[in-house]
Amino acid sequence: MCARIFFNKALMLSAAFLLFSQGEAAPEKESLTVFMAAALSPAVNELRKEAGESQGLDLRPEASGSQVACRKITELGRRCDLLMLADNFLFKELASSQCSWRIDFALDEMVLGVGIRAKRVDDAEKDWLSVVRDKQVRLACADENLNPVGYRALMVWQLQDPSGRLGSELKAKAVANVEDVSHLATLLKTGNADYAFLYRSTCVSNDIRYIALDKKINLGAEGEDYGKAQVRIVAGKVNPKEVLLKGSPITMSLSVPSIAQNRDAAIKFITWLLCDKKDILVKNGLSPMKPKFYGTEPDYAPFKGLAERAGDF
Repeated sequence: MCARIFFNKALMLSAAFLLFSQGEAAPEKESLTVFMAAALSPAVNELRKEAGESQGLDLRPEASGSQVACRKITELGRRCDLLMLADNFLFKELASSQCSWRIDFALDEMVLGVGIRAKRVDDAEKDWLSVVRDKQVRLACADENLNPVGYRALMVWQLQDPSGRLGSELKAKAVANVEDVSHLATLLKTGNADYAFLYRSTCVSNDIRYIALDKKINLGAEGEDYGKAQVRIVAGKVNPKEVLLKGSPITMSLSVPSIAQNRDAAIKFITWLLCDKKDILVKNGLSPMKPKFYGTEPDYAPFKGLAERAGDF
């Protein structure tokens, strides 16, 4: 399928060139509104120019925490053509009123990000736990009710110390509790925090030094069982509900909501991203996986040959 799309793309470009050379106006770009997890913002923003030039798409990305992105289309009455989240579980739990399928497409892992003015970095490389517990060390966190990196930090702490004492201790000492992962990156880069638990991809795309965590706690190994870590969050504001989340490998996922105004453009972008632009995901610290589709056979039709149908939504 990817090869066929590549051929069709060449034909489209040739046609556009001929029209332009004959004095015709270049075709108007199709607008594509994307609500996305902040963790995916570096990769998507990097694609904006090329998407316009080679695909005729005017990308209009809007980044936030994943829970906030879901709330925009389920509570606030806003529309998007493509929804991209940093936790595949949230589609069914928070966005099922607008999304009936999803495609899982990339993996990530939790790391300990190091600020430019961080204290005891050499010690942290050897024993990060003792350093982040140091009362003189400034630890930044993210709000678990607004974004997955917040509740995933809590899961990492639970997996490190199942008693829960570590999590309570670190949450109490945090100097900041921000809205999404991009704000954690800013705190580290400006020296306003010494350390933060966040995604490897965020560190790579923001040139932030990081310390790798053991695969038994980093939520990044596909074969690892992280289910013992459980966190309760409150999702939504109009109709708030408590949601129980269980630890699992960090999986980036996307879907086209039923309210999308430009569904064809969204499918076009998805196909281009997953066929031709995996290198951009890698460049920004993500680990592309063989795309897996979850949903009905009719919804799967546009993605045959692109993604494996792995089950129901």
